[in-house]
Amino acid sequence: MPSSPPLSTPVPAPRRPPRRAVLAGGAALLLSACGSTTAARRGSADGAGSGSPSASPSPGAAVRARSARASEALLARYDATLTAHPELAERLTALRSQIAQHVTAFGGTAATGPAAPGTSGSASASASATSPSASAAPRVPASGPAALRALAGAATATAAARHADLLAAPPALARLIASVAACEASQAVLLGGTA
Repeated sequence: MPSSPPLSTPVPAPRRPPRRAVLAGGAALLLSACGSTTAARRGSADGAGSGSPSASPSPGAAVRARSARASEALLARYDATLTAHPELAERLTALRSQIAQHVTAFGGTAATGPAAPGTSGSASASASATSPSASAAPRVPASGPAALRALAGAATATAAARHADLLAAPPALARLIASVAACEASQAVLLGGTA
């Protein structure tokens, strides 16, 4: 009779993914959440486009408007910081762009950017006209590191304030709000704050 293999052969343990792969996947997920807010806007996240034009506003309309205002206020803080500290432009421009995408995703109007120091007053007036929150420009600390800490604090506070809106929002809008809050929290960490 042919001999059969022993029944007690060791089974190799399942291989765990390498640590770098897990970290890279987490970073990719976070970055895709920050950059995909405009893609979520393509669908009617609050249901406003599903009815006739005379239909009553959806329950998510107030939440969407509140979220747009919060993003506009954070965008105004970025613009004020960039205006006061142009040396931080390399570090803040991409982060500001993400916040502008959030404003657009919530249906608000994002300003094109802060007026560069040394430009005419008409350029800053036109930037103020495009952003309703620019009329009351936030105060910016005099030093660059303090300005970054203040901006990180504002991003953290904005992200934390969005948690209450998650309960009142329809599911699709809640996903958008959660994605934006995660992006803002990650920006706070990148700016040197804590989320």
